[in-house]
Amino acid sequence: MFKKHLKNQKGLTLIELLAVVVILGIIAAIAVPAIGNVINNTREDAIVADARQAVESAKLFLASNPGTTETSLTNTQLEDYFDGGKLTSYTVSVDSGKVTGITFAYNSKNYEATIEELSTEGTELSSLEKTT
Repeated sequence: MFKKHLKNQKGLTLIELLAVVVILGIIAAIAVPAIGNVINNTREDAIVADARQAVESAKLFLASNPGTTETSLTNTQLEDYFDGGKLTSYTVSVDSGKVTGITFAYNSKNYEATIEELSTEGTELSSLEKTT
């Protein structure tokens, strides 16, 4: 009786298996580009966060060095306060002892941001691109 029951069961046919593979392929074709966009957006958000951190380090520099007459602070001057993160080169603008903005380069493009732009939540890197 056990043998008879086993003979009546059937496995997956080749068509069913092919349908499963096609469905998985479609899901992968949709998911992979979406994941790629998430990774790229995360990288860009990290650059904006590094720019914010550079501005904060400039504020700390100014507080530690009262009476500074500098009109701009470079990444070299601020290296004791901030390692730069992914920003290899940046300059923080200063006016009357207050930080006013930042310019930086990333991926061969130049960016410029004011304090107001950086303080806005959700600021995108593309909105900070400097046009010449």
